[in-house]
Amino acid sequence: MSAAATPKARRSGLRSLPLAPGPRYWTPFSFLRELRADLPGYLTALWREYGDVVCIRMGPLRSYLIARPEHVGQVLVENHRSYEKGSLFAKLKTAAGDGLLFSEGERWRRRRRWVAPAFSRSQVQGVVPVMGRVMQECLDRWAREPTVDESFDLVPEMSRLALDMVCRAMFGSETPALAFHRRIDEAIAYANYLITRYATPPYWVPTRRNRAARVTIAGVHAAIRDMVESARAQRGEGAELLHRLMQTRDEETGAPMSERELLDQMITLLVAGHETTAMALSWAFYLLGQDAEATARLRAEADSVLRDDTPTALEVMRLEFARSVVKESMRLYPPVWALPHQAVEADVIGGFRVPRKAMVTMSPWILHRHPWEQPEWFDPDRFRPERSRDRPRYAYFPFGAGGRSCVGEDFALLEATLVLAMTARRFDVRPLPGQPVEPDPILTLRPRNGVPVRIAER
Repeated sequence: MSAAATPKARRSGLRSLPLAPGPRYWTPFSFLRELRADLPGYLTALWREYGDVVCIRMGPLRSYLIARPEHVGQVLVENHRSYEKGSLFAKLKTAAGDGLLFSEGERWRRRRRWVAPAFSRSQVQGVVPVMGRVMQECLDRWAREPTVDESFDLVPEMSRLALDMVCRAMFGSETPALAFHRRIDEAIAYANYLITRYATPPYWVPTRRNRAARVTIAGVHAAIRDMVESARAQRGEGAELLHRLMQTRDEETGAPMSERELLDQMITLLVAGHETTAMALSWAFYLLGQDAEATARLRAEADSVLRDDTPTALEVMRLEFARSVVKESMRLYPPVWALPHQAVEADVIGGFRVPRKAMVTMSPWILHRHPWEQPEWFDPDRFRPERSRDRPRYAYFPFGAGGRSCVGEDFALLEATLVLAMTARRFDVRPLPGQPVEPDPILTLRPRNGVPVRIAER
């Protein structure tokens, strides 16, 4: 179609294109019943049966699953202005605030300009000593408590560690009492409730669940405000990221963040940031537990690179195999396993018409298994430069892609790399035999029933 075509001619031309093949349901509720049994398996089956563009018809609604790297690039990069986060994220925003993850349009662009400098690679590398001390405290606690030689679930441990690390790096202070951890877990549970149901009462309706959620979220807000005020009152080590955010000015207006905007960003960075990293680490330890050779290589690298208990940024950057383990774990078990967007205007993907308001879902779970050799194998070496050179762009996107890619990508990769290496220097982590571990695709891809492990000091 000519680029000079009028909007009316373009709409007419789009209507002449076919919808993609796919299943048909009478209502969205019948579709959701199919999903609940095995969501990743169901989406994979749709892709295998219908191809790389699938249209799911639910009464008058249309939802698309796309599974080619170039289509991901079209939605997230080349034609990103035709898509927004949509109704699913709008539900979350009512409770979580209008942080970077939930903003759209010019509001998002302004907030991205505010937040991105604080998470530049150089800024993130500056908090490596803080991360190292938090990790060392965790390892010392494992050695003191009756954790050694007894089984425990690694998932809550990784959640606690990731939250402690981001709080110390962001605010330069200890995390609040364990009640704060519980409130964060309750907030995530409420988010899971919102996204796993097609219809939920609005946040302002005083249902039992909404009332409990408001108490939980008010507690999270209060704790974060206290940490912000404490960090303002001191210039202690580790608070550089927060001070950097507070000093940032909008490039066009010169205005700083308002108090409300700063609080919204903190909620997004703490809740979303720590949850995804915790899941990535949980899956990484699980996969290492199935591969003795990879575990031995990780340990040998950590022993040769890390010289003492407080690693430097340069040392962490030299942990190439540990970083590849993190990346390969996020390929097989991407914490953000699906990225739904909504078309704000009609589009064409793979030769098929995508109507305005249709949902378009890109799933790293599928893409990370599509254009790869032996995709189900755990093979960290596939991220060596010589093997990555010819890989299609957007075949791997655990942090999203384009302008809306995760602003904390460098922070998360550095943090997870350091945790794996420091743990390998001191402990053997062995998943319990005979304990099934399978993915639970909710807000993030969590291990269903946790990751039961036993650790032993080396």
